[in-house]
Amino acid sequence: MTGRKRLLSVLAVVMAVLMMTTPVAAASSTGLDPDSSKTPNIELVGTLHHDSFNMSWDGPTSYEDDQGNLTSFNGTVNTSASNPVTLNALDIDRAAAGEFPSTNDSSIDPSLYTTSSGANSSVTVGSATSNVPALTVDANVSSGETATATFSNVSITSDAEKRVLWLAGQATTLNGSAEIVLTDDDGDTKTVVVNSSMTTGSPNVATGTVNEAFVVQQKLSDLSTGGTGDGTFDSITSHKIVVSDGDVSLELTTFEYESLSKATYGTKKADTDGDDSLEEVTVYEPIGDFSIESLDSMGSAFSEATIYDLRIDYVEQAERVEYEFNDSLAEDYSYDTALDVYYAFSFPQAVDVSLDNARLRDTVALPTSRLLTAEYIEGAGDYEEFADLANSTAWADLATDYENTGDGNSLVIDSSFQSGQNYVAHQTWLANDDDKSDMETDTGGIGGPIGGAADGILGFFQSGIGILVTGVGSYVAWARGWIQGLFGGIWSKIAG
Repeated sequence: MTGRKRLLSVLAVVMAVLMMTTPVAAASSTGLDPDSSKTPNIELVGTLHHDSFNMSWDGPTSYEDDQGNLTSFNGTVNTSASNPVTLNALDIDRAAAGEFPSTNDSSIDPSLYTTSSGANSSVTVGSATSNVPALTVDANVSSGETATATFSNVSITSDAEKRVLWLAGQATTLNGSAEIVLTDDDGDTKTVVVNSSMTTGSPNVATGTVNEAFVVQQKLSDLSTGGTGDGTFDSITSHKIVVSDGDVSLELTTFEYESLSKATYGTKKADTDGDDSLEEVTVYEPIGDFSIESLDSMGSAFSEATIYDLRIDYVEQAERVEYEFNDSLAEDYSYDTALDVYYAFSFPQAVDVSLDNARLRDTVALPTSRLLTAEYIEGAGDYEEFADLANSTAWADLATDYENTGDGNSLVIDSSFQSGQNYVAHQTWLANDDDKSDMETDTGGIGGPIGGAADGILGFFQSGIGILVTGVGSYVAWARGWIQGLFGGIWSKIAG
């Protein structure tokens, strides 16, 4: 026999042995397709809550662990929600907000303001103690008097009308009225009002609500020119906060007017025309907490910002899925096979981030009449293989919950999911061959076979099943050595 014929004969024997000894019901290595409507697919959902998040990080699921290392959670932003990102303008810390009009002359530096008031009134300028640097103005004003805080360390001599006045802050007391007044070199003025009796949305109105964040981005050319100058607003040499008619307390985290365009706080989906469909809207002047489509939709003004109290609608697939299609389980039910699948979940603990309202959620993908097993362990502890949990007394039977939920509906398996714990779910569903084809994907899905059936030829020979079937332990060593050396010596075998 030639070397080539010997090689082909050996290969034929090996393939025949593998066909006889490989488990018939082992799962395909393609993985389950989570996008198939027939695939059971438990998800961990909740609100990913960052105490602080830097926009320079890789994405909204990035975070610093307790050792200060930048890492990322396994899940994603829940894009099925229209506006899954929620934040507040007062919780955005931009270094540039403290650098207008220059790094040495900040408009939110209280030491650069001068104050004046009527005989029976007072005004003080200070700093807020929250996460984000803020200028505070507290004025107690008697009837018929005013109190003023003035900033004069600015000189804008070109395109004054084209500038955008950008204010971000809140009124913590608003029993009176405050005016934000920009003045040119000969006394012309542009004014925005902060007043509780006026309606937010008018060109010169900043807010109407106490203790609620407001943002103003007002093109100065859209404001009427007042004051005592020549009627042409051609520069900006100072700004002042003038309080009248009562007590007012303001906190301002942004007070600038350098840019010729508005900053984008993001985009959101909203029905703006009443047609029951959502349009994309750019957010320029958010009020209070606001929600947007993504952090990526925020403009370049926030590219290096730190956002506090950032909330993300979050979803995560199981961190580990093992499954098999087992024909023997279906023999008594007139079905072709049965999907036997395990899911493992956990969520790491970290000081600066949490998963609020965390819960495990499932959608009944197949008719509940096909359900053989649905069970769950809350707090599974440490384990290596799902088989290690087979005799656990912690399994909770969920079959009735699935049956009561009904086909195609969603149910919450666990509404008290805790970070740092291990959770395991197990399901068995009867299926036909068409179902199996729909549930598996050739492009790589979730999970792998139960018992490592996708470990390859060597993995099989090293398994207990391979040893049991052959009955000869030395066969494993021979097979492994032969296969590993096969391709290295293939030419010499052919030549022999």
